[in-house]
Amino acid sequence: MAEITTLAAMKSFVLRRLGSPVIQVELSDDQLEQCIEDAVQYFQNHSTGEGNYRDYIGFTIQNGVSAYDMSDTQIDAVIDVALSFTTDGISTLFSHTHNLLWHDFVTLGGYPGGPGGGGNGAGMTLAGYEIATSYLDDVQDMFSRIYSAQYSSARKEMILTPTPDTTGIVLLEVFKKELAVNLYNNELVKRLAVAEANIQWGVNLRKYNMTLPGGGTMNWESIYQDGKDEKEKIEVRIVDEGEPPMPFIE
Repeated sequence: MAEITTLAAMKSFVLRRLGSPVIQVELSDDQLEQCIEDAVQYFQNHSTGEGNYRDYIGFTIQNGVSAYDMSDTQIDAVIDVALSFTTDGISTLFSHTHNLLWHDFVTLGGYPGGPGGGGNGAGMTLAGYEIATSYLDDVQDMFSRIYSAQYSSARKEMILTPTPDTTGIVLLEVFKKELAVNLYNNELVKRLAVAEANIQWGVNLRKYNMTLPGGGTMNWESIYQDGKDEKEKIEVRIVDEGEPPMPFIE
């Protein structure tokens, strides 16, 4: 079976698992898409590491603007915001080694005739460089403005405090939701989508029982219950098999 790369292919997969085309599955196209969307959304919200993941993005802030629309991103939460480059800060986003420590890093304690002048030896200065590196957060706090970010997943909006008084770039540490199309081949997403569709199918048939060709019957309660039982099992697996979630992820 080829990989599922589109929503149409995902819908075909779910219908086949429900018995189509041998059995007439009583679901509208919109209902089927909603079932798949619900399955993907649950996985995105509860499977830390696969459904959502930690990432870093550069983001432009504007002078006098505290609220930022993030609706065109897959961001699920903003963990931290660091000043990466502004007119009143220090640029660390694009430099491998901080400028304040460049001398020690290059000379490694010096050598005869070199910039360091044959000092204490490479080992000691390299150790000093490593120690100094550990204080970069303090250096950043000392020379840069510190912002805190509040993110509303419902409004897809980030609020920075205090309101920026300059235009520049910040580095956001965020949690992003994985794209739906990248989750269609996940075993648990597929099984949850089928379970959601089974539940919806049972709801559609609950006003009556159907008699199939040959005298068999289709009872809506058994269809509904099968889907409900499967959904509960899969949801538990999704939570248990994911990485420990961040405490603020919904």
